[in-house]
Amino acid sequence: MNNTFTTTNIIYFFIAALIIFLLVLIIIKINKVLSVLYNLTNITMKILSIVSLFASIIYLILPIDAIPDAIPIAGQIDDLLLMAIPGILYLISEKIEEKSNNDL
Repeated sequence: MNNTFTTTNIIYFFIAALIIFLLVLIIIKINKVLSVLYNLTNITMKILSIVSLFASIIYLILPIDAIPDAIPIAGQIDDLLLMAIPGILYLISEKIEEKSNNDL
């Protein structure tokens, strides 16, 4: 085997090193973009949970009902489901925050 370093081998080495360096930079940028997206998603989910909480309270106060309470079981289930939505959105936002802290 010929173990001498030729100009071509040195050029190939530097090209490979440059490609690896650029890949590392791309991965770092992707992680930063993902971090920003996680934060935006988390903020959006928290805002949605607060807005839906107020909407649910207003829905319960108003006399208008999607399914009238006079209909047995179904009338109460729609109220319960609408009250559960803010909690579900809040739990989703917490999971997103937890995942963003673990992944990035």
